[in-house]
Amino acid sequence: MLRKYAPASETMSASVCHQYLSQCDEVLMMKEGRLVERGTHAELMGRRGEYFKLVSYDTTTSAHQAPSEHLTPGGTTEEEVEKIKKRLTGEESFVPKLGFFSLLYLYMKPAGLAIMMVVVLLIILFGVSRSANGVYLQYWLDTGDGLMEERLRNQTEYNMTYTAEQLVGVINDNPDLHQHMIIYSMMAVVMCAIGVVKGLGVALRVIKGATAVHNRMFDGLMRCKMSFFDANPGGRILNRFSRDLDELDNKIPMLFEFLLQGGAMILSQFLIPTASFPEYIVLVIVVLALYFFLGRGLISGIRETKHVENLMRSPVVHHITSTVAGLPVIRTFGREEVFTQRFEELLDRHTSSNLQFRLSSVWFCLRLDELGTVMITAVALFVVFARDASPAMVGLCLSVVYGSVTFVSFWIRMTAELSARLTSVERCDEYIRSLDYEAPLHVPERAPPASWPQRGGVELRGVCLRYRPELPRVLHDISLQVQPGEKVGVVGRTGAGKSTLISTLLRMVEVETGTILIDGLDIRPMGLHDLRSRIDVIPQDPVLFSGTIRHNLDPFDEYPDEKLWTILEKANLKKKVSRADQQLQMKVTSVGDNFSVGEKQLICLARALLRQNRILLLDEATASVDVETDHLIQRTIQDNFSACTVITIAHRLNTVVGYDRIVVMDAGKVVELDTPLALMENESSLFRQMMGHAGFTTVEQLLELQNKRR
Repeated sequence: MLRKYAPASETMSASVCHQYLSQCDEVLMMKEGRLVERGTHAELMGRRGEYFKLVSYDTTTSAHQAPSEHLTPGGTTEEEVEKIKKRLTGEESFVPKLGFFSLLYLYMKPAGLAIMMVVVLLIILFGVSRSANGVYLQYWLDTGDGLMEERLRNQTEYNMTYTAEQLVGVINDNPDLHQHMIIYSMMAVVMCAIGVVKGLGVALRVIKGATAVHNRMFDGLMRCKMSFFDANPGGRILNRFSRDLDELDNKIPMLFEFLLQGGAMILSQFLIPTASFPEYIVLVIVVLALYFFLGRGLISGIRETKHVENLMRSPVVHHITSTVAGLPVIRTFGREEVFTQRFEELLDRHTSSNLQFRLSSVWFCLRLDELGTVMITAVALFVVFARDASPAMVGLCLSVVYGSVTFVSFWIRMTAELSARLTSVERCDEYIRSLDYEAPLHVPERAPPASWPQRGGVELRGVCLRYRPELPRVLHDISLQVQPGEKVGVVGRTGAGKSTLISTLLRMVEVETGTILIDGLDIRPMGLHDLRSRIDVIPQDPVLFSGTIRHNLDPFDEYPDEKLWTILEKANLKKKVSRADQQLQMKVTSVGDNFSVGEKQLICLARALLRQNRILLLDEATASVDVETDHLIQRTIQDNFSACTVITIAHRLNTVVGYDRIVVMDAGKVVELDTPLALMENESSLFRQMMGHAGFTTVEQLLELQNKRR
């Protein structure tokens, strides 16, 4: 294939499929990180060294796919690929449905409504106390030295003349000076105390609420059906757990506290001038009404633009994560420019939506500032034509109105931004309430016996399955019976439904119709944990967790170290683990990067050996490993699972030729079911055709291969 499609230039290939090595110009043989042999395929085979021993493990090549399965360059247009991707993954369909106050209720509920209402009251009191301090300071300044009334009488009775400063007097001469100082200081202390309690309440309750939301989201995500992960890219999920939760943790609490405190302060400061100018209340009502209607339109518009910005961000995050994961492949094929261009297009869309969000906020702020100018002008006119107004009151009115109108536009803008950011609350709540969950982990009334399954018999009756309602069926009326202790191999071309058959036994996807029985018990009513914990699985892509070897083998510390060493010896891993300094406490890095693919597969095999269930499923477990590791895995299975029921999805046909029976699948149906020998004797058998592609055309060759596998 390399010679067919690769350009006429130097090509390097790292392979575990040895059927291609004879076509290579040079072969490098690696062992334990060292180059041990080098030369052409024929030269290395003639030396009968390490390379010869390795290739000798595999007496056949892997089954070649039919010619119709080969992909030809340019066979699918980019538009067709996008249509297929949209059908499989789907568009993000989140639409905001709740109003502003409903979202606030939804936000405060996880933190405790009663306590949050107390916190809200403290925030309002803090804003009112700030305004009260200013009012009392104005009253203190107006009292002066306490002799203003006497001087006013002197003006009337004795025609004495005083300047404004002389009329008020010096506040230091006031006989109640200490009383005013104590009252003002106490008000400042109360304001600070309210602020501290308010701050602690907001911080603690918000942390508790955000933690509760995160945990419920995570629990819900872990309980989702596999179809959810098929339809939602990783970047979309990551966006909810990163950006949306960050809004709940940081942005929304800050805005929420600021708006409550600022709203109380604005309202109190707007009402202060009405004490001296009662006519001003009419203007306050009119202007506040205009602010309300403008703010309502602003909130509605900005929420929609923020919603669009949230939707445009998910493709960017997904593209970055998928590109980083596949960076070696992208660089190998020289497709950096394609992915860079796609990233720039997605980033431009997100930036455009974000710019729309920002510009709409600025436009509304301009209109709010115009209203503020009207209010300042009106107050200035009242002050000019007012009589009997003290200079302190005039100064207080002008200062509070000017401060309020310059602040109110910013306050309404922040209100709109809070409303927009509250969509993150609804997006998080969707992952809590609206996801399609799997069946319960435990169903006490339908729990199987502790010793189930005792024999390991598996029976499928008329099983039909589709991954999602809008997708076509992938299994069609599957009926199959596997006897206890029987070894069954499942073969077929790509897309035949082999791996889906394994998924039905684990209920990764629920069957549409039909019944699956294990030792006579229907698995559909029982809890998922009760089912999956009784079946061992070795997947094609081995999964390791960050931690230690012991943690990966026995995460719940149920077995002693002696048992683990015995299992590692059976899995041919004892030598590697014992050489490590920490042995069973040997570190396993993220996704097991410090182990080869073959070693990770052997660790998965060790897990199955440790649990010793009566049913073992292998989903192309040796497809990605070298021939020697394949031989070790097959030999270990033969020696340690001889009394167990083994169902193997086969990638290499030679791994299942020694099994009791072979299931041949095609287009989601069981087309052949018999012993390997019987299928090989049938000249029209699909299994015989597949063996022919692998280089075996006679029964004698099959018998010889079976003898070598035993």
